[in-house]
Order: sequence, then C-alpha cells, then structure tokens
Amino acid sequence: MARIVKRGDNWYVTVSHMGKRYYKTLPTKPAAVAWGVETKAALTSSSSTTSGYTIDTLMDRYIAEVHPHKPFAKSKMATIKLTAQNFKDVLVTTLTPEMIFLYAQKRRLGYNGRKPISGSTLNQEITYLAQTLDHARTLWGVNLPSNVARDALSALSKIDLVAGSRQRDRRVSDQELEMLLDAAESHRSGWMVPLIKLAVETGMRQKEICELRWEYVDFDASTFFIKDRKHPREKKGNDQIIPVSNIALGVIREWGVGILERSAHRGKQPKGNIFPMQTSAAVSDRFALVRAKAGITDLHFHDLRHEAISRLFEKGLQIHEVARISGHRDWKQLKRYTQLTAKSLVPKINHS
Repeated sequence: MARIVKRGDNWYVTVSHMGKRYYKTLPTKPAAVAWGVETKAALTSSSSTTSGYTIDTLMDRYIAEVHPHKPFAKSKMATIKLTAQNFKDVLVTTLTPEMIFLYAQKRRLGYNGRKPISGSTLNQEITYLAQTLDHARTLWGVNLPSNVARDALSALSKIDLVAGSRQRDRRVSDQELEMLLDAAESHRSGWMVPLIKLAVETGMRQKEICELRWEYVDFDASTFFIKDRKHPREKKGNDQIIPVSNIALGVIREWGVGILERSAHRGKQPKGNIFPMQTSAAVSDRFALVRAKAGITDLHFHDLRHEAISRLFEKGLQIHEVARISGHRDWKQLKRYTQLTAKSLVPKINHS
C-alpha cells in the first residue's frame, strides 16, 4: 500500500513494488491517494501475470474499487489496512495457509505492543483477506488454484484460533442503572445522563443518538427520524421514523430546555445536533469512566440497547412491533433479546 506523509503544504507519496520505490509530491491528500492507488495498480498490471501481485496491492485495490460502491465502516477499513500491512510485499502466489497460521498465532498472542485479539476478531480479519482474494480471482484475472485464506480459516476453526462472534446477553439491573446515572451526574461532560437514559428508553444505537438533530424530533407525533440506520446491505438511504415514549421526549426537553425556549420565542424550530460530542468514540471513552466510577464491570454502552429491546418485549410488544422500533429487518435476530425476567412472567402465568 502507498505510504503518504504530509510535508509542509504538500503530500509526499511512496509506492513500493518488487523491491523498488517510487515517489511523488502532490498538493492535496486526495490527489496523493489517487496517485498511489493508480501507480501501484499500473506497476502490478505491467507484469501481466498473477505473480506480480502482492497481498497489500490486492487489498489496496480492493479498497479503491469496492469502498466507493459499498462503503466500509471505519473498523472494517482499519482492519483491512492492518492486515495488508502485515502481508506487505508478500506475493499472492507465495501466500500459504501456514503463513496465515503464523499470522493468526501472532495476532492471538499480541505483538509489538498490540494487545492479543479474540478468535472472533481474528476470524473477521482473515475473512476480509478471503473476500479480497475472491474478488481478485473473479474480476482481476488472478489465477489461483484455491483461496488459501478460506482454506486456512477452515483449519484454524478446528483448533479454536478463530471463532464466530459471541453474542452478548448482558442485562442491566435497575440498581446498576441507578448507580450508572448517579456516576454520570457528576461527570463534567453533562451529556452522559441523557445519553444513557435515551439508550435505555429507545434502544437507539450509540451513533444514532450522537447524530440526533433537533429537526429529527417531532414532539407532536412522538417520533424520532433516524438517518442512514445501520443495515447489512444498505449503507445509505436506510432512513427510519421510530415511535418514542413520553419519557424519551422528556429527556430531550430537559436537556435542551434553553434552546427550545429561545426557539419558541423566535417562532422557529431549533436546528443542528442535539448533543455536542464530535464522535461516538467520545461517548465510549466517557462511558468507560462513568462505568468505572459506578463500580460496574463488563458493561458496554451497546448493552443499554439490548436492555431497552428486552424491556419492550417485557411490556408485551410483539416481535414485529419491536422490530419497527429497533430497526431489525431480520426478526430472527431479535430472539436473543427476548430474555424475559422471571418476575415479568409471573403476572402472565397467574392471569386467568
């Protein structure tokens, strides 16, 4: 992959191929990225054979061609780039399952200051490599007898080096929620309390709450508009309007009381982001601090969504009604959220 460094007002690009380095200085980063991708692709294709491709070249080209049509999440992009760096200058014809096995061992144990990773994370990394090889074999004429990454995955799963994603079933007790909110009250950010309350009340994802805007809230209809809601296939345009409770609307009113009063005085609807944080990562960092202060362990912000959806089932909503609120397209995914407490079932079994 191309190495891009800013020097003064310009961007310096270095492309390595077959033991040689190629350089160019360009005025903008997009131009530098484009030159790096085009140069690497041209150098690779000039050999006119599969033997000229390296793994990092393939993954670089995979990003350049696939990402514009099916945008990758930041985590996927970072994972692909990290994997490409670990197989830098490795010719595709020399890649073997054994090399992937050694890479798997290194990743599971940790290396160069990097923490050990889980089997599910490793599975994801090698799967992205396998997807790249599939793409290259189908569209770029890379002639390989098999997909060695998929061959390696099969073997690694049998010795438990890779594993499927473990579904979290963490519920949040009323006592834990009270402790969490008490700790959040004293946090200097000020917005942790309403974020936690909204997550438990609406089941919205962390990113969805962060990107909630005043113009997306309809107080009269009791709805929120969620733009580009997460979907396995539709990265853009999956907009949804969800019903929300009076409690959720109350959280918004309390947080933005000053803004709402000023807007009402001017006779205009408020606009812009409701909460001030720049990224959802900022929420993760502050939530970790609040959780630690509350003395709670093994709790993620996303577990609040799980709790909210479980509570919707406990209120008696049907699966299609919960899906309308949570945004799930596949109702089978909601089965793991139906962890009804024993206490919540007592009235039903006593009902005559």
